[in-house]
Amino acid sequence: MASVRFEYEGQVSSGANSWDNDSNKRVIISLDDNDLTVNELLEEFMNFMKAIGYSFELGDRLDIVNDFKEIKTPETHVGYGAVPPQPIVDESGGVIGVSYPSATPKDPY
Repeated sequence: MASVRFEYEGQVSSGANSWDNDSNKRVIISLDDNDLTVNELLEEFMNFMKAIGYSFELGDRLDIVNDFKEIKTPETHVGYGAVPPQPIVDESGGVIGVSYPSATPKDPY
């Protein structure tokens, strides 16, 4: 049987992203399940995050995202050649988003 375990040991959250420095909290969530789907696993991880003091808004969810997967977009610069989406990179070199070319072609003259 497959087993997944999330464990936290640390301070208790006192809300608003602050922590009670004199506290100690231990949370362990163990799942014994052979056929967890990715969505089920992410939901259980979100429950674990709530248990250790993080809050989420109604409708929030965790998801797996691949910033490097090819994104299909229409040919946007007809007549001038298509311009592919460009990655937006932060100071550490991590991709934080994608910039799409303008839908209106610019006159090169």
